[in-house]
Amino acid sequence: VFQDKQIVKIKKVNRVIIFTNLYPRFHNQEKIEVICTLQKPEKIDNFNYPRYLEIQKIYGLCLYPQITKLKQKDVQAKTWFSLTNLRQILAKKIDYNLSYNEASLAKAILLGFKQELSTDWKEKFAQIGLAHLLAISGLHISILGLLILEFLLFFHFRRQHVFYLTSLLIWLYIIMVGAPVSALRAGLMGELVLLAVYLGRLNSLPQAIVFTASLMLLFHPELFWHSPGWQLSFLAVLGIVYLFPLMKKLFQKIHFQTKGIADLLAITLSAQLATWPLSFYYFSQFSFFAPLGNLLILPILPLLLFSLIFVLFLSFFFNFPLFWAIPWFFLHYILQITELFAKMTKGG
Repeated sequence: VFQDKQIVKIKKVNRVIIFTNLYPRFHNQEKIEVICTLQKPEKIDNFNYPRYLEIQKIYGLCLYPQITKLKQKDVQAKTWFSLTNLRQILAKKIDYNLSYNEASLAKAILLGFKQELSTDWKEKFAQIGLAHLLAISGLHISILGLLILEFLLFFHFRRQHVFYLTSLLIWLYIIMVGAPVSALRAGLMGELVLLAVYLGRLNSLPQAIVFTASLMLLFHPELFWHSPGWQLSFLAVLGIVYLFPLMKKLFQKIHFQTKGIADLLAITLSAQLATWPLSFYYFSQFSFFAPLGNLLILPILPLLLFSLIFVLFLSFFFNFPLFWAIPWFFLHYILQITELFAKMTKGG
């Protein structure tokens, strides 16, 4: 830490937020040296920013420091870096094949890159209660898990092995996106949903949810009152438990024939219905237009994730630009609906 023209060596420090330029890029597990003057966070208007950071064990801000990249010697760290570096490779493929706004949205939803999505677009998503769409949430993990599960079953993998392989791929995905605390919590919640759906025992899931939530609160009791991400993930899973059977019956009544897609849509809508009130409380003013916007966007999420993963996988073997038209269409649709209903919400 650089302070009063002296370099102070500290063996153990609390977490800090570093504000720096977008370039050069640094990746997980890279070793860097940071020199700056630590500053205390201050309140922003009526928002208790210091308290918000304290919940995440962050007690200092580091504004535009001097950063030096150090040599990498640890073999294990290099292996971890190789896995997390895949995220950068996928981001470059998305940038190369999609227009700017669509690419920014795709990277936010699939890879957890929210930095390149403009503030204007972030505000629009917040206005219609879809700010959580831009983070790796329990809903994301549940959808991804079910996509993988259905894919493996479609190709006749042994059912007793499918769940374990799916779980492994999900946790590798969480590591790939940097394993932030929010994604780890989402992974745990999503894993519960995946297990219950796989076993066909959603009715036994509430006990597991209560146990998991209690375990989390035992170590971090502040999550209950001060962590919107944890609250939304918890409500999303409860929504899946209690609303998913009803939504599934609804799709059966309207003769929705494709079982895998029907389950994904039912889970998506169940989670969204359960989190609507809290989403509006945290992210936007209530508007009668926002729920309709959500209903038009959320069912697209499973199709978007599937098409993105599919074309990214194919791009490692050959790159056929026409294939990218499918995820572009879903991304463009989401952006257009978001813009339309954000204007209606603001006007209403």
